[in-house]
Amino acid sequence: MKFIRTALIATVLSALCAHAHAQSGDKEAPAKRPPRPDRVFIKDLEGVWISKGYLSALKASRSPRQAALQSAPIVIQLKRDQGVYPLLTTDFRAAVMHFVIDVEPDSKPRSWRLVTAKSEGIVNAADATYTYFSGKRTATGKFETLEVREPHFAKRRRTAMVSLPEPLENTVNKLTIAGQYKDERGASYEFTEAGDAVLPDRKFAYEVLLYVGQTDCDLLASHHEKNPEGRELIGFVFKGNKLVLHKASQLGKSRWKCESEPFATLTRADAT
Repeated sequence: MKFIRTALIATVLSALCAHAHAQSGDKEAPAKRPPRPDRVFIKDLEGVWISKGYLSALKASRSPRQAALQSAPIVIQLKRDQGVYPLLTTDFRAAVMHFVIDVEPDSKPRSWRLVTAKSEGIVNAADATYTYFSGKRTATGKFETLEVREPHFAKRRRTAMVSLPEPLENTVNKLTIAGQYKDERGASYEFTEAGDAVLPDRKFAYEVLLYVGQTDCDLLASHHEKNPEGRELIGFVFKGNKLVLHKASQLGKSRWKCESEPFATLTRADAT
């Protein structure tokens, strides 16, 4: 997946100051307030979040194309970068970049809202976008699941989201094509979770395309960062326990075509 890359020019300046002074020698300083158990910080939400319905559909179908038809994909990436927190949201067709300014409590229990803006720093309320979410934290204070009212692609409909313990690409590879295979002649093929494709006659870094527009099969291609000059484009379809590979070509900006006849039909090497 191609995330928008925006240069971060400055860092957000935020200072939360508290001043407690004894007014006289015979007065005690005010007691410190205990930390609020419902206080949420931006770091508590760091990571990559994916819509639970799409992830379940991807696991069941092993096909990004079919999964997107069953459940709309939404991915939210929140990671600290040079002192600011860019928030990237995508449905694999388009992406929106905002910066998180603050996390504020909502009126409901275990409910909060992200305050974001198109630019980092202090902004006017009129320029802010609010993303409401709810969830329950683990004993470590981190969230593993959220209910998010995402404003850009979900139109604020409540969406169940889960935190990914590993990079999105690794998760997609593992749930789709990753594995060791053999063709009818016994030749070996391997697609690793880390994104390495090892075919009988060549090796290359690959990525599974998550938005394929108009096509009749799923696609893997040369990884756009690890292998920017690569020209690999392979269609794949699972038919039962068989992985069928097709030659593919791009016809336009959002149109691809897979040849009708496969060039390889593979079986998992560890299949019994």
